[in-house]
Amino acid sequence: MSDFEQLESIVRAAGGYVEPTDDLRPEVLEAARGACRQRRLGRRLCCWAVLVVLVSATGFPGFLFSSSPGLIAVQSSELQRRAALSVIENGTEANWALYEVFSELRRERSERFHVAD
Repeated sequence: MSDFEQLESIVRAAGGYVEPTDDLRPEVLEAARGACRQRRLGRRLCCWAVLVVLVSATGFPGFLFSSSPGLIAVQSSELQRRAALSVIENGTEANWALYEVFSELRRERSERFHVAD
């Protein structure tokens, strides 16, 4: 006789002696539902955490903001390029040209978004 058959015979023999209470089934079902809810919540949180890590690691938010029509991202290399052109065209000092380019950018943005300085 295998261990499984022996266990089965013990359970059958105990069937006449053990009487479950009336609220046993609802308690077991509620405990199982709670465990399923916890696992589902854990999976969702894990998926969201992985998504947030992937999005932040790929630089996707910067891509979204720079390509949206209301928000225009200007990189420092673009500001430096404009300042270099200003130095070449006007013969001004590099730092002063960078200040002028930045001030011009602020004016453009304030006009675009109707913001008072």
